[in-house]
Amino acid sequence: MGTEGGGVIHFVPRQLQIQNYVHTNEPTSLSPFAVNAMYMQDNGTLWVGTVEGGLNRKIKGETGFTNYPTHNTRLSHNSVSAIVADNRQRLWVGTWAGGINVCSLSSPSDIQPLPIDASYQPLLNFIGALQYDAINDGIWIGSNDGIYFYDIKTGKIRDPFVGNRNFRGCIGSIILPEGKLWMGCLEGAVVVNLKKRTTEGFAYKHLK
Repeated sequence: MGTEGGGVIHFVPRQLQIQNYVHTNEPTSLSPFAVNAMYMQDNGTLWVGTVEGGLNRKIKGETGFTNYPTHNTRLSHNSVSAIVADNRQRLWVGTWAGGINVCSLSSPSDIQPLPIDASYQPLLNFIGALQYDAINDGIWIGSNDGIYFYDIKTGKIRDPFVGNRNFRGCIGSIILPEGKLWMGCLEGAVVVNLKKRTTEGFAYKHLK
């Protein structure tokens, strides 16, 4: 669990064990400020993004974190707001004011800003949601200025359906096993059918 001011809480229900990971003066502690995003790899490696604290990684079995801030990496902004991995062993890191970054899961210090078409750059500064879509091999991006789809094979971002730019303030998302993307926005939720496309793009519903 990520908290506003108490770092990360690891809770093991069966043993009723709780362990807190907070910022201290130790160089291997979690970076300071509120936890904005978390992602857990299958191997137990935990990734944590904080407000103005950059990206953190904790390898399973280790007690400390490694911090990847802007001053010693190419991370575009220290407020990390969304984290997800694709099927190519890459981590996608969304920031609040600096767009999207990508790195290898094994080499986070080599993180790089995602190169995108100039026409999309003003729309993808404030990222609130990222999800990898294995059905269509791409990344769904929820920003403060709409919902977008990044095609990994072509390296291009596109508008996935008519009216996608009207969904402002996107934050939080999940892809369910039946192949539907749920994404929160200022006016309810958007449900995209990843297995159904029309001539205008992906089929979707807006739930208010």
